[in-house]
Amino acid sequence: MANRELISAIEEIEKLKGIPKGKLIEGIKKALTYAYRKRYGANDALTVDISEKSGEMHLSLIKKVVEEVNNPSSEISIQEAKKLKPVYLPGDTVEMIVPTPQDFGRIAIQVARQVISQAVREGEREAIISNFSAKEGDILTGHVWRWDEKGIYVKFAVGEGMLSPKEQGSEKYKMGERLVVYIVKMDISFKDPVILVSRSSPYLMRKLLELEVPEIRQGLIEIVNIVREAGMRSKVSVRSKEERIEPVGICIGTKGYRIQNVIRELKGERIDIVRWSSDLKTYVANALSPAKVSSVDIVEEINQEGIREKVAKVMVPNVGNAKSIAIGIKGQNVRLAAKLVGIKIDIMEGE
Repeated sequence: MANRELISAIEEIEKLKGIPKGKLIEGIKKALTYAYRKRYGANDALTVDISEKSGEMHLSLIKKVVEEVNNPSSEISIQEAKKLKPVYLPGDTVEMIVPTPQDFGRIAIQVARQVISQAVREGEREAIISNFSAKEGDILTGHVWRWDEKGIYVKFAVGEGMLSPKEQGSEKYKMGERLVVYIVKMDISFKDPVILVSRSSPYLMRKLLELEVPEIRQGLIEIVNIVREAGMRSKVSVRSKEERIEPVGICIGTKGYRIQNVIRELKGERIDIVRWSSDLKTYVANALSPAKVSSVDIVEEINQEGIREKVAKVMVPNVGNAKSIAIGIKGQNVRLAAKLVGIKIDIMEGE
């Protein structure tokens, strides 16, 4: 790599990667200085300089002008200094050009390549950190492109996200498939920053609903709570800030269009949109949707830990499979409803 070629390469990297030319040259200078000192046993007074215009390199040795020389490697006598320039005085420093060794050009090329490669990696790392730190708490679309024992990796336009097993839910993933993920946080404790993403977070559901329902974005409808068994079923409680707006119907959309878009993004996960109520009995009944509830009583009981807690005693009709619907497959419906409202729910049959 000739001197001019080096500068051209640096200028090209500056354009493509946004790494300042001066930063690259300074890095190469420092690395060359270190390499020369290490290889030839030179003292700390020796430095390498590079012209930003031509790329020309030269070695120089900085010596201090003294009356009497005690350390020839870093000092020069006043008599010798005045031979170079008569104006020198004791205490001044003299820069002396050092002939470059025969193999210095080869060393310079190797060092320049290493420094440029490292600078590019650091620049890309900084770009990823800057880009994704601003996206924490948001959603992003990528594609599944590899996996290992730590998790599944989702490729974005810049960088990649890691979907750990606990953030995958019960979904099955295929190589190359498109995925919308929630950006949990950026972990910069590793050499390469890791973008931690989720498919199981309730916040993914919240963001998808915000995209599909303008009234949520506008603040006319509020999402009160979301509980999920990711990939299987979720419940979302909503309330309206305007009396004229019916929140459940608005979120579902005409012929279910809005909620179906969210369901598709979540690979068919069933979503129950329920109306929040300040009346706990009503809220419990709504949370058990699609079950039909006859009555709800709120009582206090002592749990296994000896703590008094509220329990909803829910009566469902003793007809058909009403109780089974209220409980759900493997208890999923009542379990999610209890998490949504925040109290234990007991299902009973009655007239």
